[in-house]
Amino acid sequence: MDIIENEKKKRTILYGLLVTVLVLIGVTYAYYRITKTQTNSNVIGTRTCLNTTLTEKTSEIVLSDAFPISDEDGLKQSPFTFTLTNNCDSYVKVTIALVSEYRTSTNTAYLKDNYVKSNLSTKGTSDGSSVILSTLSLGEVDTNTQGYVLKTTGLKNKEAKSFDLRLWLDSETTNEQGLNKTWKGKIVVSVVAAEYVPTFAETILAKNEVKAPITTPGAAISTASEALLASTEDDYGTSYYFRGAVTNNYVEFANKCWRIVRVGGDGSVKLILHNDNTAKAANPCASANNSTSAAFARFSGTTYTSAFNSSYNDNAYVGFK
Repeated sequence: MDIIENEKKKRTILYGLLVTVLVLIGVTYAYYRITKTQTNSNVIGTRTCLNTTLTEKTSEIVLSDAFPISDEDGLKQSPFTFTLTNNCDSYVKVTIALVSEYRTSTNTAYLKDNYVKSNLSTKGTSDGSSVILSTLSLGEVDTNTQGYVLKTTGLKNKEAKSFDLRLWLDSETTNEQGLNKTWKGKIVVSVVAAEYVPTFAETILAKNEVKAPITTPGAAISTASEALLASTEDDYGTSYYFRGAVTNNYVEFANKCWRIVRVGGDGSVKLILHNDNTAKAANPCASANNSTSAAFARFSGTTYTSAFNSSYNDNAYVGFK
């Protein structure tokens, strides 16, 4: 009975929460000539609050007199830019896939997916990977339809994200493989309701109040009572760092105990090893497992007997004292 109920719930989620946005992209290859066209036939359907929209920033992409090119040159091509917006009050999980219309066809008139390179990046960047379509994982984007999964992300309520999509012919494509052949596909964006899982950096910030340092970083040693999370600017935005006699920055990972040093402006988290846990204790961060021999860097009195690293004064390895 429970299995039947679960199946019913699964179908309800599948049919009730799926939002599909279709964007037609055509690519023709004729004697080293490619044309990629974005039409204006977006279709959005939903039976719930999940009214997620796709807005095209570039209505058409045309690459004239093109030929198989390197990834470096492919990333220089004009992208198809689009924006996804979550118009609801709840968090949604988004899967962006590229459906190749002729993926299963044996007709030699069509260009095979293993000759098409793709890159999906955050708008204005090239932070995505440039990969052959056929090497990407396939996912079910609609009933009896599979697409190459380009990216899985999430949208908070009212949040919008913009992307640049580029397609080009792989540099290894030969005349025989690509001459006078056509490739056609479409972007399918699937959206489902999901529970938001905060990132490690967001969890740290949620559990700590950001305060101004009592002493001047880099100019004075922390006082005995100073224990706080402070902020400063870095190359990526605002970063946060623990300063002083902090006791709530321990984290267990890989059966070792680490201490959180800093959250970078890009959301990265810097850790330093606190307990190497060579004794294989079940809880390496427990106070009972703290000892002079527990840490990766060991010392006797005020003299270190083992080096933590050879670049003790390099900011790549240490945070603010």
